[in-house]
Amino acid sequence: TELLIEKPYEKIKVIDICKNANIPRSTFYYHFNDKNELLQFGIKKISGEITTEVMEIEADNFPDYADQLKNISLNYLKEYENVYSALAKNDKEIVSLKIICNMIKEDIKEKIHDEYTDNGSDISIDFTIEFIIGGYENLARYWFKNNDRYSLADVKNTLLVSKPFLV
Repeated sequence: TELLIEKPYEKIKVIDICKNANIPRSTFYYHFNDKNELLQFGIKKISGEITTEVMEIEADNFPDYADQLKNISLNYLKEYENVYSALAKNDKEIVSLKIICNMIKEDIKEKIHDEYTDNGSDISIDFTIEFIIGGYENLARYWFKNNDRYSLADVKNTLLVSKPFLV
């Protein structure tokens, strides 16, 4: 994380990682082939944590689910602010955020499918989920790039104001 704050990912070398971690290069290469593999490992670890939390949400209806998802998302933003802010300033896509959002989309589809189909709703589940998760993803990406201007409280207030539109 410290290295990502200091310089763009592309400019970080394995030797920089080893010096920062105080390990020999041979130890690094024993575990990873290159810095990209290390980044993928870190992303999977972080992504797995939030995905597990989201998969464990138990709610009787979609508005309750969305509220719990919002709380998990805000906690996640706070916990990994430094990592994602550093990545966001140098990576427009923030690959790990996309991975997480795709996992969450699948979970939401599974959890709300019956609620929408049982009510005879003609609202497209896929469209609704893309709208909601896309909003969360874009808000997170925007905040990571601009967290020097906006606080996490600003993000929370934005989500509270937009709640009627999301459920």
